[in-house]
Amino acid sequence: ACCVTAAGALGRAAGRAARAVLPDCADEFVLCLDVAVGRRDGRHPAHAYLASLPAGGSQHAPTFPARSRRLLAGTDLGAAVARERAEVRGAAARLLGPLKAARPDVFGAIGEADVRWAREMVVTRAFRASLLGGGGASSSGDCGVLCPLLDLRNHDEGARQAYASGADSVAFAQRGPLPARGAELHTNYGPKKTNEAHMMSHGFA
Repeated sequence: ACCVTAAGALGRAAGRAARAVLPDCADEFVLCLDVAVGRRDGRHPAHAYLASLPAGGSQHAPTFPARSRRLLAGTDLGAAVARERAEVRGAAARLLGPLKAARPDVFGAIGEADVRWAREMVVTRAFRASLLGGGGASSSGDCGVLCPLLDLRNHDEGARQAYASGADSVAFAQRGPLPARGAELHTNYGPKKTNEAHMMSHGFA
């Protein structure tokens, strides 16, 4: 119940409105809209979690400040960043207008910056739905799942962990050797990811 999913979003005002107005919009866009609305709306069940997330702009290469993005000019990563920024800007320009016109009560305060922030949070923090017990598009939407607390762990390429999920819970276990008492628990964002992939999705190499 504490996870933020596209399926959960479709049961709330933002998700229902998005599908009613834009029936073909992707699950991830529905999730991003729900995250953007939930950050502002104290009635959202995940508001406390979403409002606690960082302001953004440093965890995902496409949201880096302009001076930092300029350092990537001429690289494959720089080209990927430019493509993603253009895609997000285009989607916001094309889709937010109809949503705000149809449901100003839900989307009236949401702008491109909110959508960009929400996408940054989803890209940098989401787990695979299957990892947390979701069955894919049928239960969690065809995209990732935000899971409070588990998403606070930093990357270590040597970290080994296991997950288990039940009907109403998710469990995480650190495989040995365990860190010293009081030391940080890490996760592995992807053992086969390149530095370029880590920079694109998480803002570090």
